[in-house]
Order: sequence, then structure tokens, then C-alpha cells
Amino acid sequence: MLDELGLKVSKALGEIYGSVRRVEDKMLRSSVLNITLSELDFLDVIGGYGESGCSISEIAKGGLVTMPTVTVAIKKLESKGFVEKIRSDADGRRVRVILTRMGHKTYAAHRYFHERMVRALLKEVSEDLRPTVLSALQDLSVFLRKIGDAP
Repeated sequence: MLDELGLKVSKALGEIYGSVRRVEDKMLRSSVLNITLSELDFLDVIGGYGESGCSISEIAKGGLVTMPTVTVAIKKLESKGFVEKIRSDADGRRVRVILTRMGHKTYAAHRYFHERMVRALLKEVSEDLRPTVLSALQDLSVFLRKIGDAP
């Protein structure tokens, strides 16, 4: 059972996650894009690899999902025109997933959305507290990555 501090941390984490997802969902509903939040997460992973794209297994690892889940999602994103699969010339079994022009535009818009959100947050945090906020968020990120990678 969590103590009082643990309960407050748990509540804050849940509220933060839910709030960010609601804001992203609101942004998507106001756009003309035919894409879900989950699909946007996949674009985010793929876009992070740059022009060379990435493999299905890299997407699975980056999105912390199974290979079959990625395969289904990539097929949907490909049919919607956000990504394309490129077969390796050296080994036809190897596939790289890259963003299409529409995928790049959507990825850039999503990055810009996050930049605006961070700027707005930092306006609310006093200059002297910013290093503490950054440190806490970095520690949280490391922790979540660690437990996400655990078997």
C-alpha cells in the first residue's frame, strides 16, 4: 500500500499522462488528419530515426509494443499514406519504414505541438525551479525506460 506521498505521486502521474493525451486528442480532432493518437506515436518513433527510417523491430522497441502490433499499425499507416516500406537491395527480407511527405508534415506538426506545450509549461515555472523540474523529469524518464525494458 502506498503512503500519502506515493498516492500523490501516483495521482499526479496519471493526471499528467491523461492530460497530455487529451490535449493531443483535441489537437487531432481539430485537424483534417485521419490519424489516431496511437498511430501518431508510431510516426513519432519512425520520425526520430530521420531519413533512413527504421525497421519494424526498432519501432516495436521504441514504442514498447509487440512486433505483430507494429506490423498491423504500419499497414494502416501505409494505406493512409503516412509511411512506406522500402525493401533492402542487399537482402529483400529486410524492410525499412520511412515517412512519406504527408508523414513528415504530420511528424513536424506533432513536434511543433510538443514544443508549444513545453514553452507554455516553462512560462509557468520560475527560472530558479526549472533545473529541478528538468532533473525530476529526466529521472522519471530513465525510471520508466528501465521498467519498460524489464522482462
